Amino acid sequence: MSKNAAPTAKERLTTLEEQVSNLHQSNVALATILENQRLSIVELSDKLDTVIFLSERETPISEEAIKIRREANSIEMMKADISDALAKGALTKAEVVGNRSFIVVQEKDKEGKVVQSRAQVALMNMPDEIKNDFIGLNRGAIVEKEEISIELQEIYDIAEVSPEVEG
Repeated sequence: MSKNAAPTAKERLTTLEEQVSNLHQSNVALATILENQRLSIVELSDKLDTVIFLSERETPISEEAIKIRREANSIEMMKADISDALAKGALTKAEVVGNRSFIVVQEKDKEGKVVQSRAQVALMNMPDEIKNDFIGLNRGAIVEKEEISIELQEIYDIAEVSPEVEG
């Protein structure tokens, strides 16, 4: 294209595509920055909530006290998520672990010290070699691994299709 000639439709389209691509890349970068900021704010809010909670109870504020309280908050949120899923019909209580089970476990090290007080896992997301250790087990069963023992505390079945999705 010469300096005085108007750009062709193809050239204008190419320019627009480049501009849209640049805008998209800028938006992705901005979204990443905003998500990181949101996570930082959530983290600070959680810490502030924990410090206020401990202060109101005149509990000495220490890293250990903060860790314990934050873990309790996390457990409360996980339990609430399960209650919500049960109410919506996405989960149902079960007696035996199956392929579509959602399980709650507690992990202990070889000395019996709790290393993960509550973990919630959908079996369908686990590798077969781990999943197979749980299939057919009942609540209270313990799966022994090299470094940890895993106690099966709760069992739920995941609905084939969530009723809310169908609705």
